Amino acid sequence: MKRIVICMMALLAVVSTGCKKDKIPTKPSKKCIVLVDGEKIQYKPGGLASVLEGKNVTSLKWTDGSITADDIAAIREHCISTLLELDMSQAYFANNGSKYIVNGNECFVKEPTTVPNYMCQSFTKLESVVLPSSTKIIGLFAFAACTSLKNFEMSDNLEEIGGYAFMGAGMESITFSKNLTSVGIEAFYGVPLKEITLPASIRGFYDDSFVHYQKVSKLEKVTCLATTPPRVDDRTSINKLDNVFGLTPEGFKILVPKKSLEAYKTADRWKAHAAQIEAFD
Repeated sequence: MKRIVICMMALLAVVSTGCKKDKIPTKPSKKCIVLVDGEKIQYKPGGLASVLEGKNVTSLKWTDGSITADDIAAIREHCISTLLELDMSQAYFANNGSKYIVNGNECFVKEPTTVPNYMCQSFTKLESVVLPSSTKIIGLFAFAACTSLKNFEMSDNLEEIGGYAFMGAGMESITFSKNLTSVGIEAFYGVPLKEITLPASIRGFYDDSFVHYQKVSKLEKVTCLATTPPRVDDRTSINKLDNVFGLTPEGFKILVPKKSLEAYKTADRWKAHAAQIEAFD
């Protein structure tokens, strides 16, 4: 009996340890480790400014630790005109009670799974971004006006892209998370995307999430894996559109699951593209 009790206690310890390991921290880590242009540097949470000051940093890659509002303020102050690569895959966001200000807007780290608003807005040389693996939401204007952005790696956990998140960014292609459910207002306005594939998880977006209502879209092909036509939220009072992708170029097409072809062709807003909707097996 004693041996059984000991085994049970050991099993519970393993399970408990596993749960703790999977749990996303909410408080700043005790230490942070970042590669600054390849140089490994350890610093205290919120103390990134002392690491970046006086340097023309082109690459930041965390290997451990948290990113606070103070750290984001430091990145914006010291790296906005030099940073090329930002890899946060091994980090998480943490609220230390501080804030940063962008264009008069007060910004905070609210949740460890949310990229804060305006985080990298107007980083015009930024080419590559990898989000923390725990990210579920990208905040407002987070990567807007990143005109040189080419590579953007989303977390598999990402569910929501906030309004204006990539407005004016430079990437011509992007791979969405398999768990993405919604895309906000003008999230990709001005982004030269030629093809997009919306995952089966997508539930809704706006009629201007990917296009501008007064300009011919650069989109040539949209593949939507969802078996139920996603909801297209109504912005017609502003955009005066009755479709999904605005003014489309010649040859534009929408590919949908074969079994859902008729549903798309008759769905609200989607039906305006009926002649452009085709099935894939």
